[in-house]
Amino acid sequence: MKRMNFDAAAIIGMASLWPLLQSSTYFPFNLMQGSGSAALGSLAPWHELYSAILIVLGIVLILVDRRIDIAKHAGKALLLVLAICGTVGEVALFLADGASGLISVTLSVGSLLVATFILGAICVWSARTIRSEARESVMLIALSYIAAEAVLTVCSLIGLNVQWVLLACPLISMVCACLSSACPAGERPAIGSLRGIPWRMMLPSVLLVYFGVIFVRILIGYQIGGLSDFDRAVTTIIPFIVFSFVVFYVSRNPSAADDLTITFSALVVVYMAALTMVLIFGDANYTFVKRVVVASEHCFEVFVWILVATTLGCREKGSSVPFALYAIVIVALPSFLSFDVMQMGGVLDLVSNRAFAIPLAAVVSFATASASIVYLVIATLRKGADVKMSEDDWRERVCREALGGLDLSEREMQVAVLLYRGYTAKRIADSLYVSESTVKTHISHIYSKIGIHSKQEFITHIDRLRDENSI
Repeated sequence: MKRMNFDAAAIIGMASLWPLLQSSTYFPFNLMQGSGSAALGSLAPWHELYSAILIVLGIVLILVDRRIDIAKHAGKALLLVLAICGTVGEVALFLADGASGLISVTLSVGSLLVATFILGAICVWSARTIRSEARESVMLIALSYIAAEAVLTVCSLIGLNVQWVLLACPLISMVCACLSSACPAGERPAIGSLRGIPWRMMLPSVLLVYFGVIFVRILIGYQIGGLSDFDRAVTTIIPFIVFSFVVFYVSRNPSAADDLTITFSALVVVYMAALTMVLIFGDANYTFVKRVVVASEHCFEVFVWILVATTLGCREKGSSVPFALYAIVIVALPSFLSFDVMQMGGVLDLVSNRAFAIPLAAVVSFATASASIVYLVIATLRKGADVKMSEDDWRERVCREALGGLDLSEREMQVAVLLYRGYTAKRIADSLYVSESTVKTHISHIYSKIGIHSKQEFITHIDRLRDENSI
């Protein structure tokens, strides 16, 4: 088994980004002093402006990055600019409560600076969380999230205001980005198109993020605040436990990073457990269940990042595009729809006063989660026959004996066997229940270890070893 080298700077830097992405649906205005007791109506217009800025900047980045490829060429000067934008923007919002004469200008400038930092930081860390092997990407992302949740849990338990943590995050994140590095160009997995994404997991994950954000907004209603330190701790402890399991499972099962079905299923189970509690305990005032739903939704946000990092990889051009989409679809739009549109459009007022709203939202979310699990089970059973490689299969025996000295991982060996059978990359992906891009990465590693460059050379190499050694 290949030993992984953990980049401490990357883990700490990425850990400093997660609190900014998940601290609140009305971030960055939770930095304002006194925002905890503010009514939604007073913050919604400003948050709408912030969301619009983030979405527009994301679209611009998508258009520009196809030519410039910002994430791969993010030098220290750009990282310094991002650190300044994030820190100055957050401080401006933190002090905005006292700048009554210039409150509009302060909030506008602060929103622009923070949105610029958030988008830039997501793209910077996208290049640093993509590794040559999916297992390394999963471990880096999961460990960074565990670290972030551990810090936030301690802050909640000792009563430290999370605002101080959020104010320090931009500087810490960019300093760590300077000390870490992206995956070397020669080791990046090559990707052809968005078809490499496992949509059977991606689409339900995105839907559950939206359901979670909107559902919690219905539960909370108009008033922000009122959470105890214990309530906040619940929101961070659950993801800490879930991703600790992910790290343990992936560390013990190297091929698990290539097939994230178990991880996805575990997250769905947690999500469904929270929704079951909602249906059983029908009182909209209980806070614990709200926190469990929020924690589950946060877990899926991280899982979507993992899916993108492990299946899309860095392309020759436009490596920031997938994560610019992440910033728009996962970071900006959910809070924009649940916080800005529902508040300013009067939807929140309409549904929060209807007895059927909460059960209906819970049932729809539960049905989506259940359908995802059923689909995965059916797909797994349908393709199980192709995945299983019996001991009496002579091609498997030939491959394992011929390639036994090359230190191939178990997943690479499975790919090699199917490749020797004549399977295409797409058919191998279908058989092993992974993305086609992951299979191509494994094939590239196999060819590199053997010293060949094509499928025909691979088959010829195995046949030659078979004849020479009478396998």
